[in-house]
Amino acid sequence: SSPPNPATVVENAPTGNRTFVITPERFIQVFGPGGGSLYKWCDQEDDTNWTEDDVASKAGEQPIEPAAPLVAAVYDGTESLFWTTKAAYKSVFQGLPYIFGTFQIGEGTVPISAQSVRKTAIGAVWPAESGFWYYNGSALTAIQCDVWPWIEETIDWDAARQLAAAVDMVS
Repeated sequence: SSPPNPATVVENAPTGNRTFVITPERFIQVFGPGGGSLYKWCDQEDDTNWTEDDVASKAGEQPIEPAAPLVAAVYDGTESLFWTTKAAYKSVFQGLPYIFGTFQIGEGTVPISAQSVRKTAIGAVWPAESGFWYYNGSALTAIQCDVWPWIEETIDWDAARQLAAAVDMVS
């Protein structure tokens, strides 16, 4: 078999992004472009058109308040969820004229790492310094964990931020 095609830079796309998601409405959302505290999306089905001032384009951007570095983003099956070092948010497709709306869903639930968030049958699930959490599309809820006190006593948080990852197990 031949090697896969190498990844290439998308023409006109923002650079220096923390992460991205692709929505079912066929938009690419990039989070933290240039290290900033906002997210952008391209025109629908046109990954090279990121121009907001073109009246024919649905490209746009939203600031994230309060301004804070982006940690992670995931599409959970109904909306894009993303986290800064301060809070959790969802980006919801609204259609014209706004395209996406941003709503804060919680504070103090920042994932340990960008790779520690997973979509599951009950919603998005992740570990944070405050325990395990899930978001089911309407409520942010703590998950009871009987071993959490032991985890808090023994975990190396710096190492966890570098190494923590959730794994999807398929049987």
